[in-house]
Amino acid sequence: MRLTRQFKNFLSTAAFRADAGLGIVGAPSGVDDYWYQSFGHRSGAGPTVSPSTATRLAPVFACTRVVTETFGALPMGIYRERKGGGRDAATDHPAMELFLQPNRWQTGMEFFEMMQGHLELFGNAYAQKVSGKGRAIDELIPIHPARVKVFLLPDSQLRYEVTSYSTGQTEKFMQEEILHIRSRSNDGIMGISTVSANLEAIGVGLAQQEHRASSFRHRAIPGLSLESAVKQTDEARQLLVNSVEERFSGAHAFSVMALPPGMKAVELGISNKDAQLI
Repeated sequence: MRLTRQFKNFLSTAAFRADAGLGIVGAPSGVDDYWYQSFGHRSGAGPTVSPSTATRLAPVFACTRVVTETFGALPMGIYRERKGGGRDAATDHPAMELFLQPNRWQTGMEFFEMMQGHLELFGNAYAQKVSGKGRAIDELIPIHPARVKVFLLPDSQLRYEVTSYSTGQTEKFMQEEILHIRSRSNDGIMGISTVSANLEAIGVGLAQQEHRASSFRHRAIPGLSLESAVKQTDEARQLLVNSVEERFSGAHAFSVMALPPGMKAVELGISNKDAQLI
């Protein structure tokens, strides 16, 4: 009986984070650090990986773009089956208008491309069902996954808590009011985020990208040391370092360097060439 009560208490407070897609966490309090940090997870390579940071990596952006634009361009329709077999386009069906323009500011292609993008990056795509004009669903209002928390209630119903764009307040919806499309799921409630599932691979890619950018931006030659037979004052040494960084880093990297008499440049450590940096 005690175990049953504990399980019921867990169900009454279980919250599923839309940005993670990998598990169950308790609903954070208003003063929890959760609300004051960037969404995402820190990879072993160092960079924080989230749907927004992952798309800074060219392969992730390109793959996501191909999938979402292709899906958005696909023709959508509703069909009626014939009694003798086959089917006919149900162009007079009331829901057909949703495929052409799901809401007042998006075309069908824009909406479905965006929903597929949310599905690829977050593992979940959401839209609020809005009734009107005598129809059960007159509009589909998209909701960014980072603004959604999903709760499993004791009666096995789902409740969605959405942070409003306009007011910043939390609005509550039951499952029949929200269109929730999931990617492959481990629990049937939240889809698995492709970004979270490939956290380390994306983190390594971001780390390599940051290393290359830093190498081109800050270093004239990686691990460069300037040696002089003449003793230099601190002021002269700093002036020389600043001059080299200004004239031979960034766009001027690997330019011809003319050093004062009695001074030579020595490369330390491993070079980008030896490290196969492309």
